[in-house]
Amino acid sequence: MLVDLILKNVKIPLEDRIIECGIAIDKGKIHTIAKTSNLPKGSKIMNLKGNIVFPGLIDAHVHLRDLELTYKEDFYTGTCAALAGGFTTILDMPNTKPPTNTVSRLKEKIEIAKKKIVVNVGFFTSYVSGIKELRRLKSSGAFGMKLYPYDQLGKSVLEDTGIFMKTLAANRVVNLPTLIHAESPQIIDRNEKRLEALQDYSAKAYINAHPPEAEIEAIKKICQITKETRSQLHFCHITLNKSLSLIEEARAIGTNITCEVTPHHLLLTRKIVEKERGNAVMNPPLRTFSEVRSLWEGLIAGKIDIISSDHAPHDLIEKKEKMEKKILPGVPGLETTLPLLLTKVNQNKISIFHMVKILAENPAKIFRIRKKGQIIQGFDADFTIINMKKRSKIDSSEFYSKAKYTPFDGFETIGKPIKVFVNGELAMEDGEILLKPGNGRILYS
Repeated sequence: MLVDLILKNVKIPLEDRIIECGIAIDKGKIHTIAKTSNLPKGSKIMNLKGNIVFPGLIDAHVHLRDLELTYKEDFYTGTCAALAGGFTTILDMPNTKPPTNTVSRLKEKIEIAKKKIVVNVGFFTSYVSGIKELRRLKSSGAFGMKLYPYDQLGKSVLEDTGIFMKTLAANRVVNLPTLIHAESPQIIDRNEKRLEALQDYSAKAYINAHPPEAEIEAIKKICQITKETRSQLHFCHITLNKSLSLIEEARAIGTNITCEVTPHHLLLTRKIVEKERGNAVMNPPLRTFSEVRSLWEGLIAGKIDIISSDHAPHDLIEKKEKMEKKILPGVPGLETTLPLLLTKVNQNKISIFHMVKILAENPAKIFRIRKKGQIIQGFDADFTIINMKKRSKIDSSEFYSKAKYTPFDGFETIGKPIKVFVNGELAMEDGEILLKPGNGRILYS
């Protein structure tokens, strides 16, 4: 038999060891994993020279913008950023303009994305009422429902226990995960009104409007309701040790709860806001050194299921506190996540095997992304090739993303993605995007 492509001299992190082998790819799928001498013949052969091969990485929390927000990001620039950062699959959040909250809007988004994307892309929906509409959204491709405390509909759902319980129950019937941005709307509203009266719109004021108590109170309430409904729930961007403790308590009695953390909450403290100002404003905000340390402990202990970038690009002028009444929260993350984490692998802070789980295997399982997240015969041939010793310096001016800023500017990193394969095609090599717009694939739940 003659297959499309042979990758030889590869190293695959598998469970607790690294295996040296080759991979045969045919029709976009993994055909064989074996010693090179045992592989079928290939039309093409590529020597990966002993570099590490990850399953194609998955970012389950990305804001690609587009639609009426193309000045911030669009499906092409955002997915180019994903490729440059080593990600082959991303799930796009629904708080676009207009929001993704109907079947027609989801289909419109998909049609626009089809012409631009260069990686695999799936979509979430925001709040929708009624099982019939939920079924239609899921059959149209939605991977889950995201609820926000500052979106008017999401806020009303999170504040009303009865409606929230009905929403979780409906999502359980449809087998649709519920994703939560866990902050108390009441606490945030109260703090924002106080700061508005003081006319304080600084970066520090934004952080003070989103205190730890807002996250803790929201998670307490949501965990209690989830215990009763037994639905699948995923907490986005957790920032506190107490939050992890509450989640662990809920898991101990059998609730189906998972959670994520972002690189910026793992690596930065609120002290950096003095230097970076608006560029270091995100939601939830950065916390103290003690909380950062606790998040790392939770990650290593397996309490945190995935790392997501929460790639949230804005125009630079929207990040300058003197130019805007309110600084818009969010930082780009698709091009910084992997180099930052690989640096921690090189520093023995986290194992390479754990990285595979939290950046590929676990997100595929949690959101039921079929045939992705593992290097297994029959799975899609998505791979992220890593040079573990390549040294770089983060420079936002070189981003593919339209958002040319990051609080990580100037950070020196060790380890970088050097090649990316998407569905069997070489899509990125040494930072160059090789696929044309529209060569990515829309994913359906």
